[in-house]
Amino acid sequence: MAILIVDDESQTREALRNLLTQLKYPVVLEAKNGEEALKMIQMEKSRVQMILSDLEMPYMDGCVFADRVAEDSELDRIPFLLITSDSGLAQSAQERNKIQRIDQFLIKPFRISVLEKNMNLAFIQRAKTRNQLLAIGKEELQNLTPVLKSPVAGMWNELRVTSRMDEWESTFTIPFSKSTAKIGGILIDPTPFTESEKRRLGEILNVFKKTPLGALTPIVCLSRNPREVFYFRANSQFFCMKENLLEDWQALLMQMETRILSTWQMESLFQEARYFKQDKKYSKARKSGEKMLVLDPVNSEALRFMGDILEILSHPQEALVYYQRALEVNPTLPRPYLKILMDPEHTLEGDSLLKIADDAILFCPHQVEVLIASAKCFLHSGDRAKTKRILETALKLEPTHLVAQQLLESLGST
Repeated sequence: MAILIVDDESQTREALRNLLTQLKYPVVLEAKNGEEALKMIQMEKSRVQMILSDLEMPYMDGCVFADRVAEDSELDRIPFLLITSDSGLAQSAQERNKIQRIDQFLIKPFRISVLEKNMNLAFIQRAKTRNQLLAIGKEELQNLTPVLKSPVAGMWNELRVTSRMDEWESTFTIPFSKSTAKIGGILIDPTPFTESEKRRLGEILNVFKKTPLGALTPIVCLSRNPREVFYFRANSQFFCMKENLLEDWQALLMQMETRILSTWQMESLFQEARYFKQDKKYSKARKSGEKMLVLDPVNSEALRFMGDILEILSHPQEALVYYQRALEVNPTLPRPYLKILMDPEHTLEGDSLLKIADDAILFCPHQVEVLIASAKCFLHSGDRAKTKRILETALKLEPTHLVAQQLLESLGST
């Protein structure tokens, strides 16, 4: 992810870049005016996380640039912060903001703390413009419409209910439509769907979450059956399992809003952690990971990251604890399975290890290396029949895999 600086003065761009580096934003893009910035955004659309633009620039000033950004629904997720040294011009621009999508104004000169605060406010303001709640499930979810009009409705004032697979497909097809760009939260009640529909919805949401827009969209799964939640473990950022949704609506909204507003801070911490890891400052990366888990204790990617860092720091047993916690939250992550199943210290043994191997086969059926690691565990336990079935599945996925071939041959020769 990157911050885009748009300013015609090279000294100002350099000063902003230095401030952003101090705030641990390792990737900063630069443009000299709005025209150049639009071309850059089209090339780097998936990477741009925020726009910091000067107001007065040649060819295309900040206000016109903001208007052009507003025309593209795919850019609707990007917070826009307008910078100027003239408070009078800022006030004039703010009046124009009724038809623009400028989220925050910043008057030069400013300190780094003011920049950070205004960047956070810009993100929050942008999040609040996505005011549609998409409810996926039975038609009875239409009953939420009166609740959305109540004082507890928070940032959502529009409800769209869908129960058909073709509607899911069209909603989340890239490039996104303007209606998709309005979605600020997704609520899923999986109870009326078949097993295949649940899996397909999970696949669709998994792709959506990997986009910049999807990464900023909280997904809540409602279910009376804990097993159903597994279909969305890889795609849901928060789970709420309530018997009566309407009675608990206020608490649910607060949790979803908190999820949205913390996303910006979490992304900043992830960038900081990756920056330290890339720079081989592993102790600092560990501290950043710990901060992430204070903000979100059940974030599977943060748990996995902590496992990776602790392994680098030669704390294998602690690393395995984090890998196990990551799998409890999201059982579809292949890397934690590999680390646990291939642990040279054999921290987990017996039934506990075989349970992990079973889960690995269930939730990562197309990951050849995970299947082979699971097969080795069952071979070690003496279950030759199951080992053979797993290896045959792995070879169907990758027929030339040498290790799988050798293991299968060894089974036939003994």
